[in-house]
Amino acid sequence: MDPLPTFEGCEVLERIRSGPVADLYRAVQKPLGRTVTIKALGANIVPASPFAAALEREARLLAQLGHPNVIGLYDFVRHDERMWLVLEHVEGGTLAEVLGKTGRLAQAASVFVARALAGALEHAHERGVIHRDLRPQHVLVSRSGDVKLSDFAVAADERLPTAPEILSGATGPPSLAYASPEQILGEPPDPRSDLFSLGVVLYELLAGTPPFGGSDDRSATSRIRNEQPPPLGRFVADLSPALERVVLRCLQKLPSDRFQSAAELGEALALTERELGVAAPRAALIAAMHDAGLETTGRTPQRVEKGPAARPAQSVVRAALVLAALSVVSVAGGAASFGSAPRPPR
Repeated sequence: MDPLPTFEGCEVLERIRSGPVADLYRAVQKPLGRTVTIKALGANIVPASPFAAALEREARLLAQLGHPNVIGLYDFVRHDERMWLVLEHVEGGTLAEVLGKTGRLAQAASVFVARALAGALEHAHERGVIHRDLRPQHVLVSRSGDVKLSDFAVAADERLPTAPEILSGATGPPSLAYASPEQILGEPPDPRSDLFSLGVVLYELLAGTPPFGGSDDRSATSRIRNEQPPPLGRFVADLSPALERVVLRCLQKLPSDRFQSAAELGEALALTERELGVAAPRAALIAAMHDAGLETTGRTPQRVEKGPAARPAQSVVRAALVLAALSVVSVAGGAASFGSAPRPPR
């Protein structure tokens, strides 16, 4: 096995994964003593290459963001012929790994994850950043139920040069299964494309399968552009009508027929969560992880019980108006792992 590299100010503990462009390591940042994830340019990539420019571009994008549901950037280092990012370390795994164990999630847990991602997208979109590659492999879930959006390697920002169409770090090319119709057609980036991708993820959380086929199925592009997904009720017993309308609105073919902002989507999800009557949505996610044999922190999660709906706040009232319109639209038209599983890329 190749010896572990050294990074100034950090002690490398292990190599998480190697990729064609970037390698991932778990390390301890000195003298703070905190665990971090290092995303380093591969040894065979020279700093003058477009691949190195893409890594620096990702660092510049992350430097603009600071949100509880977005992976944090601690440092960007260029030293001699090397370049690396020092990222927040998440003790847990990717959402893809969670789904690999659970198959799918209950409605309450699915809405909790979707609300977190909607908040991350709202924060990014307000700062001119469009993720463009939202999929379960790029969502980190901690052992305590925190949800964080990661891997901004191909994100769009009109203030920065366009990202080269390269392999995204160590994770492979962007997945067709989560792309919006306009992305497939090569149209300019639009924040509503991220909302379509979030709708695909939410559908998969509920159904256990993406609505338009797997990422290795090239015919998925045709279905994304021309076909409606199978009814969610085919996979989910006692499906919340409000939740179904939210998913269908996200998956509209035309951006103008979707939610027009991540904030609007977040409000609709907030009301849906209340209508489901779940008092502790985070606990629903932790319970699902625990039941699947994934390591969780704290005491063993108890089964989540439905509680009486409290008086809605002003934001929830606004969400009610959003959901009221959904029926009309739907008719018209750094990382660790759970147990011994592989650690996720950023």
